[in-house]
Amino acid sequence: MVQEWSNTPYRPHPPAHMGLFERLKHLRTNFIYAWTANYYAQPFVVDRGLTTTFIVVTKPEYVKHVLVNNHENYVKSSMQQATLVPLVGHGLLTSDGEFWRRQRRIMQPAFHYKRLQTFASTMTGAADEMLVRWQASKGNGEVLDVSTEMAQVTLDIICRTMFGSGIDRAQVDAVRDASAIIAQDLGTPPYADLLGLPRWFPRRLTRRVRRAIGNVQRLIEKIIVERRDNGEGGHDDLLEMLLSVRDEETGEGMTDEQLRDEVITVFLAGHDTTANSLGWAWYLLSQHPEVEARLGDEVENVLGGRLPVYEDLAKLPYTKMIFEEALRLYPPAPAFMREAIAEDQVGDLRIPAGAQVTIAPWLSHRHRELWDRPDDFVPERFAPENSKDRHRYAYIPFGGGPRICIGNAFAMMEGPLILATIAQRYRLRLVEGHIVEPQSKITLWPKNGLRMTLEPAQSLPEAAD
Repeated sequence: MVQEWSNTPYRPHPPAHMGLFERLKHLRTNFIYAWTANYYAQPFVVDRGLTTTFIVVTKPEYVKHVLVNNHENYVKSSMQQATLVPLVGHGLLTSDGEFWRRQRRIMQPAFHYKRLQTFASTMTGAADEMLVRWQASKGNGEVLDVSTEMAQVTLDIICRTMFGSGIDRAQVDAVRDASAIIAQDLGTPPYADLLGLPRWFPRRLTRRVRRAIGNVQRLIEKIIVERRDNGEGGHDDLLEMLLSVRDEETGEGMTDEQLRDEVITVFLAGHDTTANSLGWAWYLLSQHPEVEARLGDEVENVLGGRLPVYEDLAKLPYTKMIFEEALRLYPPAPAFMREAIAEDQVGDLRIPAGAQVTIAPWLSHRHRELWDRPDDFVPERFAPENSKDRHRYAYIPFGGGPRICIGNAFAMMEGPLILATIAQRYRLRLVEGHIVEPQSKITLWPKNGLRMTLEPAQSLPEAAD
């Protein structure tokens, strides 16, 4: 049956069976609908296309086998490559083998936690500026689309941390608009891929997505060239670090093309995923007043009305649990794929060469055998005493193994800091009757946005002008 949506937290009601044409429709338009009940209960599910075997694995031991134990046998899926390479080129997200290892070595220092600490004030400063805008609008009862607001603040943050002052508002808006087109078009897989047709079968990008990708690439190339030509150095941002780092084994840096691909990868992935997770967190909080009240108490007791700093993160454990639980229920990347190079065996599962293996955080995080009350919003499940016996690969919002998302520490700092900053000032209330529906394409976002109103947090100061 199809989920009947309302402004109450989503609980999947997958059918026991689904016809081929219905499934193909869902795979193209909203692929979380394409998973029947057995995907939420079995350790793996095997389907066969015309020339390809499709396997979804959810058992943590099997997930670990693919991502860690035998990861060299599993390369980036050719299906996902066809989707992502036109946009991000051959950056960390799409490359494999020795080239990937080199790029990871070069980029890793830029995302070291000590380096990221310096960005905390940038994150809270951008959030505070958003609150000033909110304060000006709340008096007339204006309804905000919180999913758009979270996308805007995380885009501001990634622009400032990546480029410093090297990008203006018009350029930011152009990237945002292009990103929306790219996500919509590239997130709709061609039937040739869904049916498992050979790679030589033609796949084509739409004219508008080619134009959007070109706009993003030209903008990033222009910024890189201007920074190189300037030659002054001294910029305290990610771009400057990526320009200056060298491979410790070869002493070489990145070419402009390699740098462009990595910057686009970090730029787009670095704001869209966290924005979606924050939006879902506010939605969940609006439906659970007891959790919202506990969040308010924690931020008031720890911060007392001031902006949080990096050192406060250790004092805000419940804020972090809320963000972790939002990532569980609404993982920003609900599924990703690997392709088996050679035949493999793990437990009861035989994986033939060429199989498309899907790792689906959406399924693993709501799996009936892995979680108690899997569809409920329970931040306390991430308390240390409740997490200590959980398999590491039951919870994989950032993937795992050598290819774990390089920006995971950035996101796990940014999300709680923004939550704490906003929770000091406001409670967010979902507009009555607004329909909230998860939409899965490349990432997972609210299909109809999140229409919410603002309610000042009691006894807390207003945002300063």
